[in-house]
Amino acid sequence: MNPISLFTFKSQLFAIFYFLSFFFTASLAKAGFLPENAFSDDAVGTTTANFLKNPPGARFEALAKGGLVLSGADAIFYNPAGIAYFPYGAGNFSLSYETMIESGYRSNMSYLKGLDSGWVRGFGFLFYSAGEMDEFNAKGDLTGSFSSYDAAIQTTYAKDFEKLKFGINLKFLHSKIYTESARSMAMDIGFIMPDDRSLSNKRTDVAIAVRNLGFPMKIGSISHPLPLELAGGILWHYASNFNVLFEGKLPVDHKPYLLFAGEYEVISFASSKLFLRAGYNFKNQDELGFMGGFSSGFGIQIKNIVLDYAFVPYGDLGDTHKITFSYGFGAQGRKTNYKENIRKAYAPLEKKVLAVLTLKNGENISKIRSFMISNILEAEIIKTKKYTIIQRTDMALVLSEQKLNAIGLTDSADNYLEIGKLIAADRVLIGGMFKKKKSYIITAKIVDVKTGEVLKSESETAIDQYNFRVACKLLVQKLIKE
Repeated sequence: MNPISLFTFKSQLFAIFYFLSFFFTASLAKAGFLPENAFSDDAVGTTTANFLKNPPGARFEALAKGGLVLSGADAIFYNPAGIAYFPYGAGNFSLSYETMIESGYRSNMSYLKGLDSGWVRGFGFLFYSAGEMDEFNAKGDLTGSFSSYDAAIQTTYAKDFEKLKFGINLKFLHSKIYTESARSMAMDIGFIMPDDRSLSNKRTDVAIAVRNLGFPMKIGSISHPLPLELAGGILWHYASNFNVLFEGKLPVDHKPYLLFAGEYEVISFASSKLFLRAGYNFKNQDELGFMGGFSSGFGIQIKNIVLDYAFVPYGDLGDTHKITFSYGFGAQGRKTNYKENIRKAYAPLEKKVLAVLTLKNGENISKIRSFMISNILEAEIIKTKKYTIIQRTDMALVLSEQKLNAIGLTDSADNYLEIGKLIAADRVLIGGMFKKKKSYIITAKIVDVKTGEVLKSESETAIDQYNFRVACKLLVQKLIKE
């Protein structure tokens, strides 16, 4: 997809989003799901279960409560499409704690697992306590204290459809104030459209989401709607270690507002990383003044353990601090010696990008046959869903566009490291094909583009030309096997 068509498609996506939003919100208003004067400041204070408004997680807090486009385990509470990249067998467990104003606090816990069906399933628990509050009688005398809290249990499903990531949350809500309590159900629906231009230095991903769509909660004799929110965001990959994000939000109890933030990878050494984050939220500016719009924080990743911290000032009301601990298992636990994209750093490893180069043809092996075997190997690897494949037709296009054939840098194993870097592949498959009497020997290696390390080397024999496909399938099974 070229940049012009990509821009046009994304513009159409946002146009459709806002078009549907108009009819969607009009229907909800008629059904009593929205307060009066919805999506304006006149609706402030008309919603309940407001602990659902801001996404829990120190990473999002440091990014001015943004991150709709980000992939990571913590996305389960914000845009569920953000967890769609988990490969089969990989998982994550996360805990978070946040101090609130006065004696209040908020905490959450989540568990995610990649399924063999290609879906990702998750479970989450979110709890908010307003702390102890004084109780007075009709005369105004202090008679004791009472507490109030909100809780949500959710189940999540997400899937990566290559061009589009989709996720959905189903949440069960419970609120209690003094002796009164209420229950309700809500859902979140999110989409992420990643920019698949692998050779572009400045890619942009787009996301849209509908959050907290659910039934009003009735506490006592009064019914209040949930804090419904429509949101859209763009993630700009300004550099390999620096991302900028912009988001627009339409909360049901506030006028629309914008935020922007940045995430910078300061240190990347083997499987250890340090990230700095900062952002500005214009809604906080309206409520708390200029300095109240800022937020900041950092993240530390050591192998499969991540620790995030956020500091958010609230003007004269005080400051809040948030810490999130995350532990990944399965595919995430493997040690890596290459640099991950910043948006992929916070959960199990996404599928690596692999390019299958044309096998070297040995004596008595034609180039056409070698090319055919390379295509069969590529097809068998695609079936495993282990890697994201840069298809060989795309590789030929890239090389021709760069006019590298003129200087001898062609789609061959002789220059595999240069080719791999050029086409933004993490790994390349190289090898050869040789004839031994009536049989054929196929060899293959998977090589890390950055380090040049041979990660796996295997061979397989085809007893004749009618068994090429079987031999390629067996060879791929050996290469992919952990």
